[in-house]
Amino acid sequence: MLGETLPMPRPEAAMAMPTPRRRIQLRIRGAVQGVGFRPFVYRLAARHALSGFVLNDGDGVLLEVEGEALDGFVTALERERPPLARIDDLDLSPVPAEGSQGFEIRRSNAGPARTLIVPDAATCDACLEDLFDPASRFYLYPFVTCTHCGPRFTIAHRPPYDRQQTAMAAFPLCEACARDYGDVSSRRFHAEAIACPSCGPRLSHSVATIAEAVECGRIVALKGVGGFHLICDAGNEAAVAELRRRKARAEKPFAIMVANEASADLVAAPDRADAAPPEPRVRRCPGPDIGGLDAPLCADPSPRFPHAGGKSGRCRLAMPALAAGARRHKRQSGRRAAGRR
Repeated sequence: MLGETLPMPRPEAAMAMPTPRRRIQLRIRGAVQGVGFRPFVYRLAARHALSGFVLNDGDGVLLEVEGEALDGFVTALERERPPLARIDDLDLSPVPAEGSQGFEIRRSNAGPARTLIVPDAATCDACLEDLFDPASRFYLYPFVTCTHCGPRFTIAHRPPYDRQQTAMAAFPLCEACARDYGDVSSRRFHAEAIACPSCGPRLSHSVATIAEAVECGRIVALKGVGGFHLICDAGNEAAVAELRRRKARAEKPFAIMVANEASADLVAAPDRADAAPPEPRVRRCPGPDIGGLDAPLCADPSPRFPHAGGKSGRCRLAMPALAAGARRHKRQSGRRAAGRR
């Protein structure tokens, strides 16, 4: 009736009205394959209670998510991306809701390759802990890896980056690795390069044999993340001279590998003792070159290694990733060093 006052709806009734489900599609381009991006998306969708799928293809990563917390998902996608990932382009478009349940990582779509395969990455701290933990099934296994580190570009045959498209296709997963690969709580969830002593590749020679060869003055070609490194004893004048002859590098300094920060003092002194503030002695380096730690150029190499610096009398100090991890388990100064091309 005219002038009649209608009752206001109760707050709980308004709150009970369902929020309509929305679905969006995201096309992501950049360095997004081989970096743990699909597992990252999977966990992010679970955190926001979203359904949908994610897959790799020739353009990068394609995904669809459906639910209520889409805005929070997209924000977290850009802010929390994996350490090795780089998003160059993100296209978002609404698509019809399907009422789907659950989230899945789908098989990759083949097609013309226009995406990037990231460079190899130095062994991460977590994998180094596994490497030197006697209780770990990866103990002293040189090919330990996860979604955040290890070989990428050097083992990829073609995009999209899936195990069957890499050199690891020749190594079927053992039961333990297959379990980690399928465990959403593991950092090896969908880690395409996962391997262990039971199912993965092995060195052609033991570490002891390689070390003995270096001590005897021989030159060793060591294949690791990033390619081959030529190694000899930096204190052996004949070995360094032979390496210079083979590489036709009469003047350019070689890098001297050291076991840890303390052993750097056995090799070279800082450029300027009065520099203020002093440049960090050793710096983190995420790339594969030598392994993970690098030092600035130093002058006046130790008399024990007078030939590594070439005619410049200077050298670069570097710390391999394995030594970087070992220093946490064996607190002592290194007593040997090796020259590298």
